[in-house]
Amino acid sequence: MAYNSEVYKRYYQKNRLQLIEKRKIGNRKRLYNITDEQYNNKLKEQNDCCDVCKKHKSEFNYNLCVDHNHTTNEIRGLLCYNCNSAYGRLNEDINIMYNLINYAKKYNKKDN
Repeated sequence: MAYNSEVYKRYYQKNRLQLIEKRKIGNRKRLYNITDEQYNNKLKEQNDCCDVCKKHKSEFNYNLCVDHNHTTNEIRGLLCYNCNSAYGRLNEDINIMYNLINYAKKYNKKDN
């Protein structure tokens, strides 16, 4: 059977959300070796919230990210994009995080 781009476009438009969700599930399994059931259990453990900022998943237009140790690939938790990015950009370095907190306290008068 020949590939028909118009047929596929209609199929994709009709099933877009299901196809996106299926791709996310496949990516989680491939990248982090975590099943959809494990992801949902972790989400339930965290009360459907980011494990750092505690914002509910309904506050985001995306699923929470799987945070993992890059050396061991061990799953740590589910984070919103901002918390996951910040943690990674700080090279997961606790000393830098403490320095950032002290910096914020020094210059943010409402927190002192």
